[in-house]
Amino acid sequence: MLREFSAIGLSRYSGQRAAGELISRAMTDGSLRGRQYVQAGQHRMELAFNMGPFQLILRGVRKSQAELVIELAIPSLKEKRGYLLHEPELFLGERDLLYLEGTEHETYETMTVCLTEVARAYSDPDSVKAEALMVSCYGLSTEGKIILGIERTEEDMDAIRKETRRRREMLKAAREDNWNFSSRESFRQDEFANEDEILERLKQEDVFSIYDGFYYPAEKDENCFTILGDIRHIDKLLNPMTEEWVYYLELDVLGQIQRVLIHPKDLVGQPAPGRRFQGKVRFYGRMDPARLLLEDQTGFY
Repeated sequence: MLREFSAIGLSRYSGQRAAGELISRAMTDGSLRGRQYVQAGQHRMELAFNMGPFQLILRGVRKSQAELVIELAIPSLKEKRGYLLHEPELFLGERDLLYLEGTEHETYETMTVCLTEVARAYSDPDSVKAEALMVSCYGLSTEGKIILGIERTEEDMDAIRKETRRRREMLKAAREDNWNFSSRESFRQDEFANEDEILERLKQEDVFSIYDGFYYPAEKDENCFTILGDIRHIDKLLNPMTEEWVYYLELDVLGQIQRVLIHPKDLVGQPAPGRRFQGKVRFYGRMDPARLLLEDQTGFY
C-alpha cells in the first residue's frame, strides 16, 4: 500500500521510513479530524489528513486517552462522483481492510471497492444494509503503460455496442434468475466460445489488437486487477503539499467508465484521448461520496 502513495503525489514518501515521517507530520496537524468506532472490541480512530484533492486516511487503536497507535495509512481521493451498487455486501480482507462489493446499476458488472473510510460502516451497520448504495470508485496504479489505439470503423463500433448490450442483457437476466444452473451454464458456454475464438486469432494476431478491453483479477494479489481500456479524458491533479502532479485517466473498459490515478514516473508512454491504458489497478472508494460536502471537506474533486 505504501507504494500506492505515489498515485496521489506522495512518491517521496513511498518508503517505510519516509512514510513514518509523513504520518508523524500528519498527526501534529492542527486541522486533523477523526472519528471513533469499535471493531472486534477495540476502540479505534480514523483520521483524515487533507492535501488538496487528496487525503491520507490514518487508522489506529486507541490505547488510552492520550495514546493512539497508527496501524494503517491509506491514500485517498476526494471523489464525489459515485456508482450505484445493488445488493451490497461487506467483507474483511487482509490487514483488516474492509471491502464493499455489489452489482453496478448501469452495467450489471460486479464491482469491488476497498473502503477508505470504515468508521460509519462499524458505527452504523444498518447503513450498508440497503438494497442499493452510492459509492465512489477510483483506481490507484503503480504500473501502467500507454498503448496506441485501434483504428475502428463505424461497423466495428456498432459491433462493440451490440456486444456490450448483449453482455449486459445476459448479466441482467442471470441476476434476475438468481444465477441458477441454466444462467451459469449459459455464461460458461459463452466464455468457452470466446476463448476458442481468441486462441485461434492469437496464432496470427497480437493480443492487444484482439481485445478492445479487459478487466480481470491479477494473480495472488488482493483487490488488484489488470485492465485495458480506451482513454476518454485526462486530468492532472496537483498535491499541494509535495507539488507533485499525477494523471487522472478516465477509461472506457468494456463499456464501463473507470477512473485511474497514476504518477507520471509509473507510466510508460504519453497518455492521450484515443490511446489505451493497460496496467495493474487497485480500486478504492467511500460510501455516500456526496457527504464530502456535508463534512466540510474542501478541495474535493
